[in-house]
Amino acid sequence: MRSKELKAFVEYISHSALDIRRRERTGIIEAVYSEYKEPEVLLDIAKALIRRKAPLFFTRVNAEKADFILSHIDGLIYVPEAQIVYMPHKKRKRVGLVSVVSAGTSDRLFLEEACLTLNFLGNNYAKISDVGVAGVHRIIPYLKTLKRSSAVIVVAGMEGALPSLIGGIVNVPVIAVPTPIGYGVSYGGFAALLGMLSSCSPNVCAVNIGNGFGAACIASLINHKNYKRGK
Repeated sequence: MRSKELKAFVEYISHSALDIRRRERTGIIEAVYSEYKEPEVLLDIAKALIRRKAPLFFTRVNAEKADFILSHIDGLIYVPEAQIVYMPHKKRKRVGLVSVVSAGTSDRLFLEEACLTLNFLGNNYAKISDVGVAGVHRIIPYLKTLKRSSAVIVVAGMEGALPSLIGGIVNVPVIAVPTPIGYGVSYGGFAALLGMLSSCSPNVCAVNIGNGFGAACIASLINHKNYKRGK
């Protein structure tokens, strides 16, 4: 690829190379994982993305960093429940349906991260919370919604059993998100991750611990493909 062509795809700033055309190539935006970045670095990135009119979507942003960025740039939105900062884009038609399910209210951060990502990427979604296997009857009222979905994201900690349960009752991909929620033996989500990887429901796949964003990107691709196929 020539230098001129490369500049159309990448915005180089002093500390970062921003993949500003990723959505055009892959259908997925470049999100900026912000947990270990300094506020000044995030501000530089935000300004560069705005300058190039690229999607701005920062994940794992704490309140202090969000306040710093928003104090310098107008129009950004911070959603503390999801720890996401984003720039609203022109209204994009939302299509299809993805269900996002959490086992417990302690999994809220990862649930909200997945839901906000789905919304930003142009998907309808149904949010279903606190339906873990300790009270398996709680999922019953949502069966029709789950079965209408193009994909189901299931967020769970502890032993991570909920994706297997849901995988056994739907005929769509189930994307499991292990969370670091649980007592000592959970090992920060490893118990849930291993349980999900060992699922006997063959339609279950797993992303890394706490990766609600990644799960939503996969579900969005599935949902948009199904929508196009059905048109």
